[in-house]
Amino acid sequence: MEKNWDDFLFKAVGSAEYFVGDTPLKDYDYMRNSFSKNITPTLNLILRSEVEGLQFNSQEIEEDFLFTNTTLSYSHQELHQNLENIDKNQDGKYSRSKFLSVWDIHEYFRLKVISVDNVPDNRKTTQYFVSMDVYYGDEKLAQTKNTPSIAAQGNSVNWNVYLNTQLQYSQLPRFTKITFGLYLIMPTKDNNGVPEPLGSINLTLFDFKHRLKTGRFTLKLWREPPNPLATCVQNSTSIDATSLSFEISDIDCQIIYPTEPYPIVGYHCQCKPSPEENALLEEILRKAPITEITEIEKSIVWRYRNFLVDNPKALSKFIKSVPKTDRYSVEEMYRLMEKWSPVSQIDALELLGVTYADTKIRNYAVQRLGNLSDGDLEDYLLQLVQILKFEPHDDSALSQFLVARALKNKRVGHYFYWLLKSELHDSKTAGRFAVLLEGFIRGSTSTREAFLNQENLQNQILSIALKIKTEPDKDTSKIFARLIKCY
Repeated sequence: MEKNWDDFLFKAVGSAEYFVGDTPLKDYDYMRNSFSKNITPTLNLILRSEVEGLQFNSQEIEEDFLFTNTTLSYSHQELHQNLENIDKNQDGKYSRSKFLSVWDIHEYFRLKVISVDNVPDNRKTTQYFVSMDVYYGDEKLAQTKNTPSIAAQGNSVNWNVYLNTQLQYSQLPRFTKITFGLYLIMPTKDNNGVPEPLGSINLTLFDFKHRLKTGRFTLKLWREPPNPLATCVQNSTSIDATSLSFEISDIDCQIIYPTEPYPIVGYHCQCKPSPEENALLEEILRKAPITEITEIEKSIVWRYRNFLVDNPKALSKFIKSVPKTDRYSVEEMYRLMEKWSPVSQIDALELLGVTYADTKIRNYAVQRLGNLSDGDLEDYLLQLVQILKFEPHDDSALSQFLVARALKNKRVGHYFYWLLKSELHDSKTAGRFAVLLEGFIRGSTSTREAFLNQENLQNQILSIALKIKTEPDKDTSKIFARLIKCY
């Protein structure tokens, strides 16, 4: 049977992006992004019949974009095909022409620390160094690496040195975070040259489109010690804040973290514990969530993971035992989570802690919270809003869940609104909460006027409080009664 051109469409290699409609190819986001980064676009011609489940009506696509999630999907097998057509240049770097799977990159991860600007103390006796740590959640994945300690030149300190790790790119978890710290050494009689933390900043290594962040970065530091659980937003409160410049440049092409499941063969362990090991497992499972489990305990839980799938209380301990730098183990974790006996709604809250950085784990926890009554949700709403600070991206299953429930129930929406408002003063997280607040207000057509009235009342009370402070009369109740009549 002969085929017509209308029977085919283009698909971007390495992603689930399809070219549909009469729009010129040059106007699609994929093409524009490729041209802007000097990347050669790679397209496959496929039959429409192969993707009959997808809707290609332009109006339906627009509505889908407006009202449901749009997610990018990448297959390792498809990305792996690009590796055959990529050569390294004279510097040993990959050329920027294709998308590659991070699982095909076996070089060791490293980055170059270039300089720090606007240092607070530039005396010759003062020296500085930068530390780098690699984390997954609150778990440290590699040894701390430091630059040499050197003095400032003017208001800057220049290194141009590489900090090398023993982690291959292929071993990096999807939600790897880099934590930088700036330290000052100023030998005195009091501190004996003990390093003093001056600032820090965190960087998620993969962006929300699953791409490895590469190139040169200049980030303004927060005046606080390094903390892997702190924000990944740079300090925007001062134009004179100390800034760190560094570079991730070993790989010039687009490196993608695959999203499609990777097939595992012969990785399933069906062994059962001995009576002594079973007693040890029970002891491990009795430990409180905030209690650390040792590496030996992790290895025991991991070894007998299939034995524990019917115990919902064991899920959090099992997830902690997974070797995060082994992608096969992570895929095994995903597989077993689908079989695991469902955890209770209360136990699911633990899986939203900072220890569990993987969005598939967090999405599972939110799914388990789906049947919470409005009354129970009110009890946990404060904590759930605080957890939003630790989500890897603004758009998350938790934020969608909270906004949806707040829109369905006016009482929940009232509390949610003011909990979001109470976080806008913190510049570290204000951007995220402002985005959520705007989205919630846009959807709250029936309660928007009520929120406006509450805001006006709050402003009036604030105005009265400020006037009372300037009144000579100490009887505040009489002053308040007099001033409230003016409103």
